[in-house]
Amino acid sequence: MKINIIEGGKLPKRMTDGAVAYDCYARVPKLLDGKRIILPHRTEVIPLGFAVDLTDSLRDVFRTMLITGRSGLNKKGINCCTGIIDADYRGEVNAIITNNTDDMFTIYDGDRIAQALIIPVHIPELEIVEELEETKRGFGGFGSTGI
Repeated sequence: MKINIIEGGKLPKRMTDGAVAYDCYARVPKLLDGKRIILPHRTEVIPLGFAVDLTDSLRDVFRTMLITGRSGLNKKGINCCTGIIDADYRGEVNAIITNNTDDMFTIYDGDRIAQALIIPVHIPELEIVEELEETKRGFGGFGSTGI
């Protein structure tokens, strides 16, 4: 997979041999003193310092990159909204970070703030039908199978 590191950015890195996702680093320009403060209960877009080419040579299979949170931050109340990076997007990848605490949270340049997971996706043809085949679950939605 091709990756372009933007000035001041860092290459995402798998931290262990068993890791399936790449840790991603905040790119906070020196013009901001190398830090971004997220106020309590606010959300900020944080640049990750790279752009990717996720195109694949298979005819009907695409790759996507999911940007998701890191468990160490999640358990402290700092969450990353899951983002989908499409195969044809060429801009800088960002993380959407929410501070769900009552305290300010500071992100410094180079902090690991998100993870990137690359997955293949099959894109099916859509077929319009009058009705769908019935299932045991039927229309049961949120929580219908129990808690």
